[in-house]
Amino acid sequence: DMASSTTGWAVTEKGQVLRTSDGGHTWVTVTPAGVPANGGGATLTAINGDHAWVALEEKTSNTPDSMVVYRTSNGGRTWRKAQTGASGSSPQMRFLNASTGFMLLGEGYAAGSEGVILLGTTDGGATWTVVADAKPTAQNPPNIFGGDKSGFGFVDARRGWITGNWAAPSILLY
Repeated sequence: DMASSTTGWAVTEKGQVLRTSDGGHTWVTVTPAGVPANGGGATLTAINGDHAWVALEEKTSNTPDSMVVYRTSNGGRTWRKAQTGASGSSPQMRFLNASTGFMLLGEGYAAGSEGVILLGTTDGGATWTVVADAKPTAQNPPNIFGGDKSGFGFVDARRGWITGNWAAPSILLY
């Protein structure tokens, strides 16, 4: 995730977070403390050389797995951890600025439909709330179960889309 022609971020298959400030010639490990040594399945997004977020599933023996987010505002020198209160897989994360961001989590597949949950934050990832949910009982926030999801994007804090398709060749927009 290159923030400029010189500064960028990466996450390895094992969840190790790397940062470059020389266009990718060299990389420095800036993995948050607490991320397991084999923390696979992590996803990373950044908006510049200072602000980045890493989401991964936290597995503990005492509680159900939940998605956690580590955030930095100083280029990875220090990280803060936040619980999202949600579980899921294959996190996708996007931030509009240092405060406003969204995360899409997979909740499983069933006969041409995919359950997902969309979370939002307005405080840089310190707290997360459910914006939309795929549970059949979800009314407010709206239900987004039908079809297979492929991604999402937002143009501002109130306007965004979740994309995908139905079993037949067609486009799905929520």
